[in-house]
Amino acid sequence: MIFVLLFASIYAFLILSIDSLSSATPSSTAVDEELKTVKRLNVSQESIDRMLKLSEENIEVKSLFDEARNNPFAEQ
Repeated sequence: MIFVLLFASIYAFLILSIDSLSSATPSSTAVDEELKTVKRLNVSQESIDRMLKLSEENIEVKSLFDEARNNPFAEQ
């Protein structure tokens, strides 16, 4: 009987702890600190132009992607 009561009290404590931790919200200063650590991606215009040029030149792959978009379950 003592074992069952001990197990039930530990289980109830864990459930209440999980509930309180899952509903906790971070402070605005913690959010600001995390936003400062986000790295911004910088892609040069030259790289963008090169990627667009390569995608336009490869017609075979482009047609393969178009076919896959139209019928994604077709076996190839």
